[in-house]
Amino acid sequence: MNPLEVGSPTLEVVLATYNGADCLEQQLQSLLQQWKQPDRLIVQDDGSTDGTAAILLDWSERHPNWIRQLPPSAQRRGPKTMFSTLLSATTAPYVALSDQGWGKRLLRC
Repeated sequence: MNPLEVGSPTLEVVLATYNGADCLEQQLQSLLQQWKQPDRLIVQDDGSTDGTAAILLDWSERHPNWIRQLPPSAQRRGPKTMFSTLLSATTAPYVALSDQGWGKRLLRC
């Protein structure tokens, strides 16, 4: 299944970001190259001060049916709160958690 053709997702990845511009592009590419491509990526930034927000905006505009970007945090909330918020936004029966440091080929069925 092509992750850009989202119907009813069966696998979503939630991605919490914070000042990850130096590795975020590679991370997003990696998510598209998984053994099992996620049907949707739900992402939220935790108040980054580097180029993270711009990268997320660019990817969201290029892949509007694949990426669901939640509004960024107004103040730093930390990973526990970020992932809790992201998980509450999922609808798929299977969800993988990710930060900016994932490698290739981690998701399999």
